[in-house]
Amino acid sequence: MSTETIMTEALSVSAKQAQTLIPYLLLSLGVLLSVVAAGMRSSRTVLKALSFAIYIPFVALLLYSLRLPDVSLFGASLVIDPMTRIVGAVVGTLALVVSLFAKSFSADSENSEWLSFMFISVLALSLLPACSDFVSFFVVLETASISGYLLAASDRKRILSLEAGLKYLLTGAFASAFLLMGFAQLYGQVGSLDFSAIQNYLSTTTQLPAMVSIASVLIIVAFAYKVGLAPFHMWSPDVYQGGPTALSAFLATATKVSLFSSFAVALYATGLITVPIVTKGLYGFGLISVIVGSLMALVQGQLKRMLAYSGVANAGYACFALISGTAALSSMFSFLCIYSFALIVGFAFAEEATIKKGVEAHADVDILSLGKRGAKLPVLSKALFCVAIFSLAGIPPFPGFLAKYQILSSTWAAGYTWGAAFILLGSLLGIGYYLRTLVPVFMQPEENASAYKPMGSPWSSSPLYVSLIATLVLMAVLVGFSRMTQWTEYVAFFAR
Repeated sequence: MSTETIMTEALSVSAKQAQTLIPYLLLSLGVLLSVVAAGMRSSRTVLKALSFAIYIPFVALLLYSLRLPDVSLFGASLVIDPMTRIVGAVVGTLALVVSLFAKSFSADSENSEWLSFMFISVLALSLLPACSDFVSFFVVLETASISGYLLAASDRKRILSLEAGLKYLLTGAFASAFLLMGFAQLYGQVGSLDFSAIQNYLSTTTQLPAMVSIASVLIIVAFAYKVGLAPFHMWSPDVYQGGPTALSAFLATATKVSLFSSFAVALYATGLITVPIVTKGLYGFGLISVIVGSLMALVQGQLKRMLAYSGVANAGYACFALISGTAALSSMFSFLCIYSFALIVGFAFAEEATIKKGVEAHADVDILSLGKRGAKLPVLSKALFCVAIFSLAGIPPFPGFLAKYQILSSTWAAGYTWGAAFILLGSLLGIGYYLRTLVPVFMQPEENASAYKPMGSPWSSSPLYVSLIATLVLMAVLVGFSRMTQWTEYVAFFAR
């Protein structure tokens, strides 16, 4: 068969395949419209309306198609299955919530091109779990990574934002180099980068070649860089602190959900998860991440930086579930979803607490000053921030406790005793660094409250809207990915 015939068959799209592509074509339309809106320097209201018009149909179409059969695209390099659709729906929902509280960078609506970068990122992150070979995997991953670098550096008038984008770019380039070298080593040994071909090779090989072990090490190191596992995590606090708050929230949540899901698909589909160095390496990264992330979060004095280090610890928890078998992957995914929506509430609260007539937009906020800055924020907004913090800390009966319990039980069942012990230790430390953010919010003396007033009426406060939406979605995710009987038994147990 000639090369032209292969390319023609790969690029031909049937009516069924075109129907599957509709949600992703809708995002592509959003990219074009957002570029036009950026060229016209559209206001934040227009950008929010465009976000609604694209993300809501995108998520709805993906949820509607969950029961449809798998569809192969472009010569089976992409396979749209229920896992891909649910990851895309979660990423799209996170992007929608983030777009609701994203503030304009300046009064003349400059830098409105951030929405274009976000549409591109959502498109890539949604398609990443669909990749069935490492060539398409790398192309889609780098598309998401490049848009992430641009999102971090979107606020061009702030030096910290530019530094965040540069640091993200440099560390991402190192991770991409490791990933490419791993793929090259794997191709040199197997002769193919297709997931099924790699699995067939590993299943028929009696003695594992050294080149496969080297390739596996390079791949998991690149993965550790991408998701911020210690000791390759140093970029994440600087990027999340320096970047625009709303966009940092998107990078801290949607990226982890997609990357953990897609790497889980890649590792299990190729059989690389059975390579001893992979499980041992990820296990070690998880242990280090829980300790380093928890201890560093405990000593941070600024909210966004503390949330970034807590993300390192939570990535370690997810890493334990990743290596605990296929049965634990649903626990990993539900944990990441609940963690993501709760974390977005924290970033939304930080966003509103730092806005003072548009002067301090996207700056980090001292935890001790949360009481003064948030003194005039709506009580409901602060209450929902409290719910999010309790969920992040894993305090019963909030959803975060059930998510951590599922991770703990799956890790223990898989025989990783030290991993389960570190989850308990990290959770205890997490109670310390999460709950100390509530002390100034609810225990600030009346005479020390500042005259700070957020823009707009209390009902137009961004954290209020975002917290309500994120909390509802959080509960929907909990019900959707956990057995209803388990949830009712769980609530009944703590009601006693």
